[in-house]
Amino acid sequence: MWKENQQIRPLKSFEAVAFLILGLFLNSIGNGLAVATNMGSAAWTAAATNLENLTHWPKGYFLFFFGFLAVLILTFLTRTFDWRHLLGNLIFLLGFSYLVNFSSNFFHLLLNLSLPWRIGLDLLAIVLIGTGVSITMRVNLITHPLDDLVLYTRFQYFHGNAFLSQMINFIVPMLISLIIWAILGEIKSVNLGTIISFFGLGAIIGWADQYIFPKLIHKNAF
Repeated sequence: MWKENQQIRPLKSFEAVAFLILGLFLNSIGNGLAVATNMGSAAWTAAATNLENLTHWPKGYFLFFFGFLAVLILTFLTRTFDWRHLLGNLIFLLGFSYLVNFSSNFFHLLLNLSLPWRIGLDLLAIVLIGTGVSITMRVNLITHPLDDLVLYTRFQYFHGNAFLSQMINFIVPMLISLIIWAILGEIKSVNLGTIISFFGLGAIIGWADQYIFPKLIHKNAF
């Protein structure tokens, strides 16, 4: 939805698609950049990276699986099943998983940078992720199923509080990474950036809601 001069209107088709592509791009590139710096990524991406280290399967497989699992959980919570929405979720998942894999490989040379540069780029990556999530949530044309789940719990259980919904969303992937750490004795993509992401991503999403395309407002999906 677009709000201007106290008037609210639906997004035009080209506007919705443009914002969707922008949000997907920022989210995916941010996740890939965070993985490449090895200074800590968002919790689900970190969990996928550690599962890749454990199984030697591409992290994109696990990112896709996490999303599909979120679809099942959301279907259970809402007691509804929408084939069109599911198809949109799967399309988003495919694009997101591919772009994260591609961008993490593309940026891999960043590991050669000095520590201050990698920390700075990792912080930039977290801002990109939060901004991308904010945009795709507000457009709500097709979204990542995990974002759907966060959006649903944010408004159904946490009175619109993005920080609380993101905190709950990160508990499971953090546990996955910690369990793999206990098994292998090493942990990947969990670092300063993960801690900042864990406590701050919800706040970044809330900030982006207000200051990045502020006329773009949430479409009520549930």
